[in-house]
Amino acid sequence: MIYALVNIIGIEFLIDFGGLGRVVSEMYFRYEIPGMYAAIVLIVVVSLLFLSLLQRLELWLRPR
Repeated sequence: MIYALVNIIGIEFLIDFGGLGRVVSEMYFRYEIPGMYAAIVLIVVVSLLFLSLLQRLELWLRPR
């Protein structure tokens, strides 16, 4: 799931479809480097939260 999320954001950046990839792309083309890095950090944080949620769900569904 995490790889799918990262790939979707990468595709959004390349084809300018919308979403978080579009935010990063617009910041890059306007040379708003701090805003661009803030958007990238946001993407990483969302990915980590999603990974943590999926790990907890997996432990709940498959107890040891």
